[in-house]
Amino acid sequence: MFSPLLRAVACSSLLALMLWACGGVTPPNELQLLPAAGFETGSMNVASADAPLPRPAAQPCVVDLYADKEFRDFSSSSFKYNPVCPGPWAKVILQADFAVNAGRQFDRTGHISLGGVNLYTGTTQEPSAANAASWRIERDVTDYSRLFAQSQEGAVDLDNLVNETYTGVLRGSARLLFYPHEGDSIAPRSADMVIALTDRKDGRPLQLKQGAPEYKHTLQLPRNNLRAYLDVIAQGQADDEFWYACAPDDLAETLQTCPGGGLRQVQVLLDDKPVGLAPIMPWMFTGGISPRLWRPIPGIHALNFQPFRLDLSPLVGILNDGRPHTLALRVQNVRHYFNLSANLLLYRDAQSESIPGRLLENTLSAPQQQLRKQAQGDTLSELQVSSDNSYVLRGEIHTARGRELLEVEQKMRFSNLQKYAGALQVFDQGSTLETSSRVSTAYASSRLQRSYSMPLWLSHRDENGLLDIRMKLGLHAVNRLSWQDNLSWGSQTTHELETTVARTVPGASLSSKAWHRLEQRDTRGACFARLVNAQDAKLQSAQDESACRQPVQDKPWGIQPLEWGDLWLALINQ
Repeated sequence: MFSPLLRAVACSSLLALMLWACGGVTPPNELQLLPAAGFETGSMNVASADAPLPRPAAQPCVVDLYADKEFRDFSSSSFKYNPVCPGPWAKVILQADFAVNAGRQFDRTGHISLGGVNLYTGTTQEPSAANAASWRIERDVTDYSRLFAQSQEGAVDLDNLVNETYTGVLRGSARLLFYPHEGDSIAPRSADMVIALTDRKDGRPLQLKQGAPEYKHTLQLPRNNLRAYLDVIAQGQADDEFWYACAPDDLAETLQTCPGGGLRQVQVLLDDKPVGLAPIMPWMFTGGISPRLWRPIPGIHALNFQPFRLDLSPLVGILNDGRPHTLALRVQNVRHYFNLSANLLLYRDAQSESIPGRLLENTLSAPQQQLRKQAQGDTLSELQVSSDNSYVLRGEIHTARGRELLEVEQKMRFSNLQKYAGALQVFDQGSTLETSSRVSTAYASSRLQRSYSMPLWLSHRDENGLLDIRMKLGLHAVNRLSWQDNLSWGSQTTHELETTVARTVPGASLSSKAWHRLEQRDTRGACFARLVNAQDAKLQSAQDESACRQPVQDKPWGIQPLEWGDLWLALINQ
């Protein structure tokens, strides 16, 4: 269930729209709710509250990657990319369209890569016998601009099975949109090197499984790195798709569920020493538990996974020593298998051949977990696994401009509570993450603070021909950039989604209800607010607040690269 804190944050928001989600009241008329563009009431097609990506006003230069591709089997399809859009670019967006005909088909996972680097991972909308589906995804890939400056081989894979039983044929097209940089401000700074942590040239993700939960990649890097970041996407497959409902190995068979327990997270190691932890997002695929839960509103980010970015900058002093180093990725408690994609982004100093440095402090150790059991007589009634990990990375580098101190602090708290009472099962999961990245010099300091909360609550009862499934998902994110400890920019994003499926009379048809609410705000006045409602797999309404229709920038223009707390580097480059 949503924690009291998260509910309080959502209910106390400046946005009065959707207060009914907090207290069950009707949105007040004075908010001037207007129909959202692009939605059709009564439609069974995909309907998400996701905001469009903000973009410059200039017309983009478009490069098609592939067009009207059919996905019927388990093979990758290659494409050729050629750089025909002159830079510099203010923004680069990957845009892909997908469709599936009416019929029977599972949700499938797709990937798009260029030069082996993952640009997109997501799952598909599961169709029904009476309804086809189509949708569009977009991802900001400006940070990966260096990839687009030269000809590259790309690949797309969307593993699918088509036969007499599974008749859903998936189709898709994809393109890159290059928005030219205009005006007097500097162009956004992108990574100088983007390295895929994989041995596969087709960009397919790694498969980490029990017995082989770790992947090691050897790197020998240039010696003039200033910053390092790791984009990670980890997706549970097979039994690990439902990792939040898994039990310890000795109880899995008794509880008729998957083994491994209810905790999964990604561990990052450098030369066999832990240097980072990344959460695994509780993505719900559109076939998860019951497909009716996700028609027509998919789970949060289910069709377009968002990578988690780890700041590894305090380690660049080690990486700059000219020696080979091993970067390893591990999924804790994996039992069946996880797909994992990871890209290393490096920012370098073109004016220096070598930047010496060292790691000053690393307090991260192997993550621990705690298990609590509670029984009613001889019957297990509650099972809880929790984990609380905090660490500090602190390093220094010596540039031509002087010494820079790089500090990362992270706190990650996780709790998964499972309750059992006859045919009723309840899963109450909370995951919070707080990170702080600071860059300090003799002259100034900048700091980026990020916080995430990812609650999941599921109630499931199935007995005597009756069914009652209720699910709540959330994602609450706050970014705060400070210059000399004074707030320079901040943003907040809140997703809330509830969906239910029920059969109240044995043999009757399923009924369903769902809603998805998104609110975005930043300190520069941009805001976006949307609410979509559905009943019995048909869209009932999609509404925006009329005065709140400007999508929030992930980074404010003129401060680059913001995402990694490197305001000092941005200012000196201007």
